[in-house]
Amino acid sequence: MEIIKTASIGLIALAVVVLIIYVISVLLELRKTLRVINNQVAPTISEIKSTVEELKPRASQLLDSVNKITEEDVKPITDNIRDISSSVNAGISTVNDMVHGVKESVSKGSETVTNTLDQNLAKVDTMVDIVEDMVEKTQDIVTIYQEKAVIPAIEIISLWTGIKQGVITFFSKKGGNVNG
Repeated sequence: MEIIKTASIGLIALAVVVLIIYVISVLLELRKTLRVINNQVAPTISEIKSTVEELKPRASQLLDSVNKITEEDVKPITDNIRDISSSVNAGISTVNDMVHGVKESVSKGSETVTNTLDQNLAKVDTMVDIVEDMVEKTQDIVTIYQEKAVIPAIEIISLWTGIKQGVITFFSKKGGNVNG
């Protein structure tokens, strides 16, 4: 009965070790996937930043063009030029504000994504470390189990088999003398 318990505990320990190894492999694959996502998101954010930088000079060129047209073509209409000028300046200011807002949003989004990915990678690293510790502890328990239970059980069974064989031999010889 003890052998069955011992074998059952051994099988359970083996199943736990296999399960822990599987969990470690899943966590490592998750870490790899998060790194791939990070590598794909960073270039996209960089492209968005470069696009914003490209829009800024174009808006400046637009402002220059509008100011030139205002000076050359609208000069005869002096009463309206101030209104047009202020409207254009407000529009350009709005465009600059929008470009600045987009740039800030992209920067904040980039920081948020990077921070989130870094935090998730740190969590995965922590989980991998915890699982590795569990594997080591399980291996220690299996080793202790083998040293404290399996090996002594084998020794007891061997000792019992020897005593049993001795008793059988002793009584079979004694029984032979009584008949003879």
